[in-house]
Amino acid sequence: MQSISYRYILNRSDFKKDIFILHGLFEYPGVYEKMAQRLSDSGYKAHMIGMQGFGNLYAAKEELDFYSIFEFLERTVPSDYVLFGSCLGGVISASFSIKTEKKPSKLILSSPLFLDRESSYDSLGIDELNLRRDIKIKMYKDPYIQKSFEKPQIKKVMKESGFILDNIDRLNMPVYVLKTSRDPFFDDQAVNKIKKCKSIKISSIKSEDRMLFYNPVSYEQAQTELEHILSE
Repeated sequence: MQSISYRYILNRSDFKKDIFILHGLFEYPGVYEKMAQRLSDSGYKAHMIGMQGFGNLYAAKEELDFYSIFEFLERTVPSDYVLFGSCLGGVISASFSIKTEKKPSKLILSSPLFLDRESSYDSLGIDELNLRRDIKIKMYKDPYIQKSFEKPQIKKVMKESGFILDNIDRLNMPVYVLKTSRDPFFDDQAVNKIKKCKSIKISSIKSEDRMLFYNPVSYEQAQTELEHILSE
């Protein structure tokens, strides 16, 4: 079973609700530390989940195991919770929300990595993310970010993405998608399928790249939009 790191931030005993945070492919739980602290200050119990091989230089080639994460969530989430996933975490969160009976009260997807099944990536690296130059440099220098992923991992993401888009109408809870106009992995086909699902709302964030919570320029707008969604 894949190793999963887990901790939560709780700054007050009378919290409103649990929110579970799943990071993305080129991210690690620490990217969401600031977000989690701010959510906790406003009354949420913020759970941060880390996947093996992401943010750990020595385990970066471990095989991605969706079902270990599904099992962990199944055991851990309470009856009433919000699920947030970024990039790869968005794919995992959406797939889990379709498959589980313990569905979240709200599902929030930040630039989900919906890869087309016809994608021909042999590897996927930072250069394919369509990022601002300064953010690319920051990521290359960040020792906790794995710089690229190989085809076996990418094929798993494609398979799960296809399952989600084929079963999008089974996301029968409020779903919010945060995206940017420069997101290279959120193609027209995915957008058109998502728009057919009446429970989904798409919010466009004005940003030059898709790393919304890693980029200090887009962080404030993304955090504000997240807090607005939670208050609805």
